[in-house]
This record gives sequence, C-alpha cells and structure tokens, in this order.
Amino acid sequence: MAPKPLLIGGTDADRIFPLETTLRIYRQTKFLYRNFGAETNLSLVITPGPHDETLDMRMAVILWFERHLKGEYRSTPVLQQQDIFTPEQLKVFSTIPADALNYNVAGEFSAFHKRQPPQTLAELQEVLLKNVFGGWPKICPMKFCKFRTWTNAQAGLELFELESESQPFVPLYLYLLQPSTVSRPGKVQLYVLTHEEWCRLIQQLRRCFPEFGVEAAQLPEPKSLMDNFVDSNQVVAFVAVRGVGPGKWTDDEQVLTRVRRRFMALGQTLDGMRVWDIRSAIRILEVVKPELSREVHLCGSGVMGVNALYAAVFEPTVSTVILQDPPASHREGPDYLNVLRFVDIRDTIRIMRASGKIVEIRSTQK
Repeated sequence: MAPKPLLIGGTDADRIFPLETTLRIYRQTKFLYRNFGAETNLSLVITPGPHDETLDMRMAVILWFERHLKGEYRSTPVLQQQDIFTPEQLKVFSTIPADALNYNVAGEFSAFHKRQPPQTLAELQEVLLKNVFGGWPKICPMKFCKFRTWTNAQAGLELFELESESQPFVPLYLYLLQPSTVSRPGKVQLYVLTHEEWCRLIQQLRRCFPEFGVEAAQLPEPKSLMDNFVDSNQVVAFVAVRGVGPGKWTDDEQVLTRVRRRFMALGQTLDGMRVWDIRSAIRILEVVKPELSREVHLCGSGVMGVNALYAAVFEPTVSTVILQDPPASHREGPDYLNVLRFVDIRDTIRIMRASGKIVEIRSTQK
C-alpha cells in the first residue's frame, strides 16, 4: 500500500479490534511511510464507540476521500440528511461471478514465491513444524471423557465409541468397528470424516446397532461406508475432528467465517488444527487398541483427505494414505499458514512416497 494515501481507523471500545492493536498497526505502518518520505499520506482516526461504522468515523473517511480523491480540503464534510441511494440501488451484480478475483486476491498482488521443497521426510517435518504448524500445542496430555461399546451378536460386530480431547476443551470423537473375533490384528483403517460423511455413518451404525443413541441429519442413502469392512473383515475406525459431527459449531456460513478468522488470530488455521486432531486420534488408538494400531491406513476425501496426508507425515505407524478426489493444490485448500512458500500437495505426496509410504489417489469423477 505504501506510499499511497492510507487512513487507519478504529473505535475506543471495539471488542473485535482492540484499541491497542489499532495503535500498534499505525505505529508500524508509520515507520514504512516515513521511509518513503510520505508521512502526510498516512493518518489515524479513533472515534468513541463499539465495533460499528459510527457517524464520527464516516465523517473522517469522507474528509479523507475528498482530500485525496478530489483534492478538496475541508474542516467538516458536507453530509446528506439521508442516504442518496438505497442498498439495492448500489448493488452491482445480481449474482456473484464464479470467477471473482476477490476470492483469491492474494494471488494477484505478486508472483508466488519460488519455493525449494524439502527432499526428505525429516526435512519436511522440520519445515512444517517451524513454518506451518507452529500453532500446535507443545505438550498436550490425552484426556478420555467417555468410552462406550455395543455388540451385534447376529452380525458378529462390535462398536466402540470414544470421546476424548485433542486439546483442553476441544472434543474428539472416535468410532471403532471390528469383528467380534478379529482374524487379522495389527492393522486398522482410519477414515477422517467430513460432516456429511459423519451423518451418513451414524445412520448406518444405528441400523446395525439400534441402541446407538447418536442423532444425525438424515441424508440420501449412500453406498455404505461399511461395505469394505463387511466384505474384507477389516477393522475400521472413524474420526470426527473439530467442527465435524457432534462437535459441529453451526450451519451459519458467516459464523463459520468468523470461527476461521479466530484460528488465524491465534497463529493457526482450522485445517491446520484438524491435522493435529487426526494425529491425536492415531495416538489414542495406540493407547486404547495397541494390538490393532501397529499399522494404520488413513483415508479421507477432498480437503479432509489432505489433512490426513499431513498427519501421516508425522505419524510413523501410518503406512498408507488413501486420498479420494483431493484438491490439486493448496490454492484450493486446505488452508495452512505459509504452506505454499515451502511445499504444495504434490510435493508432499512425492516426499511421502520417496520415504516408503504408500499414497493412493482415487477419483469418483467419471
């Protein structure tokens, strides 16, 4: 932005952008403008009030626009007694264009960083921990909240539900489905669920275990997530990470946007912390079912599958990762801080395969 005209504004009782934060940003920005010799192009306005477009703030903005866009200098702006246009009259598009640049405007500011990806798994782990997943907890003891079991003697199946925490006050839900007599111990297939997949799974589990009391939204009947299990006698686990399943926050997209912003304010991202949840689920399996978790196959679809891929980077018991319809690049998701400065999804897959792990990509697109 520097040295172009910039007005930084805030209120003294803003609960989202505290006054101290606004002042700190102004001081840091002023240093840049001073180096450009353009201090007169930077100004600060603080008005009384909460997080709102106060009248005092609007007056200051109008004065700034008149000065730098029209070349007019006033001590007070000329304010209309009522709005000239209604919000409907100011609307430009009837529908938002699908190719709108502001959805990915950061990619338009400058060329992407020419990265030199790590070459080994150890180098990848070091780069990710230092630059991408620095918001992970340093020490986080496991906490088990609930452990319940159900049995279907006729089908010869057992269901275990484990509620734990991946961080204090962050619930993690793990479901383990296995034959009453496990014929091939030592391997477990762990599915990382989206919320829609969780809803479908719960419907299927309740048909097999009628007393299973979890409620879920009714979705169209899918191909059963348990088909592979029933056919091949595998042990299968399912994990619902934060914001998924019983831990879903809301259906309101505006609220979810604010949730994602809160993670970034903490030096994290929602997807980055979901990677931590998946790692926690693997370690929980090692504790509660050590005989089954010597070899873990991680599975996930779309963005959630890529989260599983990055969890596998750090977990030595994961031998195989199965990605269903993954995005081609982190530009499409998942969101991790700084990740494209160092690696993209294809780089991570290449490094994982070179380390001896199996990464399988499946497509449902015809």
